[in-house]
Amino acid sequence: MTQAWILEVLGDLEAFARLNGLPSLAAQLQLARHVARAEIAAVAVPSPADVIGADKLPPDTG
Repeated sequence: MTQAWILEVLGDLEAFARLNGLPSLAAQLQLARHVARAEIAAVAVPSPADVIGADKLPPDTG
């Protein structure tokens, strides 16, 4: 997960917002962290074709 640094940055910004009386900003940053985590995870999952090679997959019968 090479983009993990962004989660740390968003967490730091959220902590700063909470400590400085910015609860709405902190809540939005928490949401942004959840979105970033989900998107990073979605990008990080390789497809079966990436893992074993498209030529090794069974033919599409649909």
